[in-house]
Amino acid sequence: MAEENDNTEVEESVDEAAEESVDETVEESREQGERELDFILDIPLELSVELGKTKMIVNDLLQLGQGSIIELNKLAGEPLEVYINR
Repeated sequence: MAEENDNTEVEESVDEAAEESVDETVEESREQGERELDFILDIPLELSVELGKTKMIVNDLLQLGQGSIIELNKLAGEPLEVYINR
């Protein structure tokens, strides 16, 4: 009976040590991930958003003025094209 209690205590001690080791490993991984994420968050990007496209001749382009309306190949409400570093 005393041997069973000793075995139980040893098993509990091993379980606690393993749990602490796992907790430390998880914490280290989280901290490393945060450092890597901080590095990525500091990278400058050039962002372009495209509403649509059209073709026109130079004469039509020169006739445009403030308030001119240009018909694009996309309808209102369609998703925009987002380009990074293009």
